[in-house]
Amino acid sequence: MVKMGSVWDRTVEFLGDNLARIVPIALLTILVPTSISGSLSPLWSNASPSVQAGLALLSLGFAVIGVWGQLAISALAIDPAIGRDAGRVATARLLPAIGVYVLLFVVLGLLMVPTGVILLAGGVDLARLGAAGTMPADLPAGAMAAAALYVLLLVIALLFVGARLAPLTPVIVAERRGVGAIARALSLSRGLTWALFGVILLYGVVANVAALAARTVFGSILGLLSHGEGPVTVATVITAIAASAVQTGFMVLATAFVARLYVAILRAQGAAAATPLGADPA
Repeated sequence: MVKMGSVWDRTVEFLGDNLARIVPIALLTILVPTSISGSLSPLWSNASPSVQAGLALLSLGFAVIGVWGQLAISALAIDPAIGRDAGRVATARLLPAIGVYVLLFVVLGLLMVPTGVILLAGGVDLARLGAAGTMPADLPAGAMAAAALYVLLLVIALLFVGARLAPLTPVIVAERRGVGAIARALSLSRGLTWALFGVILLYGVVANVAALAARTVFGSILGLLSHGEGPVTVATVITAIAASAVQTGFMVLATAFVARLYVAILRAQGAAAATPLGADPA
């Protein structure tokens, strides 16, 4: 039986023992990209279409770098003995991981389609709603209530599905699976749904509160001290870095936790990873 407390203890132990290896990966692949993205985000509102396209491509590139970093940290957490080979494993598994994540994103998009259908059926003008910037006062109450109920139920369902898919990234890394990693993750997490649901819910609340606090505190203090003009100032940049540092810490923690969870599940089942990570990951 896998106990979340034991997984947490192993996660803390791993992070403490491998901090020197993890910090450079986290800094270069998570903190720096998210800091740059956060610093440039105020440019979106008034940017030209070409600038917005450039920012979107930059964000996409940073997202790919971030995925690579999480794969490398996951590989280290699964098998700390691989050391610098974690980067080689992450590179080998990058395209399969991106393919799986894109597939899940597409499915999520399809699940959001009924929201638009409900609003259209209720007589809501979606073009007007998107262009308004604020919520118009004359929207049909019934359609809005039905759409809100669907979104609420979808969020709850996604939390449970997310709990079942918690081992997904470690499976992609350790077992060299592509789309098949989804079914494998669902199989590994069987019987742990409620425990993982609670962990995800707690993690989401704490991480978001911490990030909001960092933005609020640094934004308020630096906003009073800074006299810069324009959408990007010293205050906005430092605030973005502070928020990104908090985000990076929680992302590293979550990545290491699910990797150690994967190891704990395999041990509880008396199994082992499909192949040693020190072997050729291609």
